[in-house]
Amino acid sequence: MVLYCIANNYDYSGTAVKFQVKYTNLYNWVQRYEKSRAGLEDRRGQKSQTRK
Repeated sequence: MVLYCIANNYDYSGTAVKFQVKYTNLYNWVQRYEKSRAGLEDRRGQKSQTRK
């Protein structure tokens, strides 16, 4: 989905409709992907890595 969006000139609206996701979620995923591909790894159920 992220690669589709990028390949289509960052058409966030069209990509969001095609894949039935929210525009803001897609935008955030693309930003994470561009910053670091590891940013899109599934981290559900994992505790946050905060320091005390």
